[in-house]
Order: sequence, then structure tokens, then C-alpha cells
Amino acid sequence: MQSALNRAGATFDGVDVYRGIINKIVAITVSLIKNHGFIDGNKRIGVATMLLLLKLNQIDINYTQNELIDLGLGIADGTIDEKSVKDWIEKHM
Repeated sequence: MQSALNRAGATFDGVDVYRGIINKIVAITVSLIKNHGFIDGNKRIGVATMLLLLKLNQIDINYTQNELIDLGLGIADGTIDEKSVKDWIEKHM
């Protein structure tokens, strides 16, 4: 779990790997879901963390519960990649 949370702060040669708050939120979300840091609830924790980080950064999105479920499941099974998560967020802003 710690590596998932720290991923957003990764740098290469002194430059942020994930530039911009949305890219950082996407990196954390995907890592929490894909890295299975918890016995159960990785998708729920990843999606809930994404929503919390968006809210804390005053980024409002509109979505349905089914859209959130599909997002979490898609990230977990690999059909939704990081670019698609970013696109999903931007589409729902």
C-alpha cells in the first residue's frame, strides 16, 4: 500500500514522473487497485481514494454508481489503463 501511495511522488532526474494533480491521482488509484495491498476491498479503496483526492483538490466530477463500479472492475481486470482513467475523470468533470 505504501508504494501505491508514494508512486505519485516519483521523480526521474529531478522531474516529476506524474505531472499534474490528475495524473498523480490516477497513479495512486491504479496502484491501489492493481497492487492488491489489502486482503479485500482493493477496488473500493482505490475508487474511494480517487474520489477523496479529487474532492480535496476541488475537482468536481459527476458519475453514477454503476460508472464507478465499471471503472474499478475495468482497472482491476486490465481493460482500463491509466490513460483511460485520466480520460474518464476528465469526461466526468
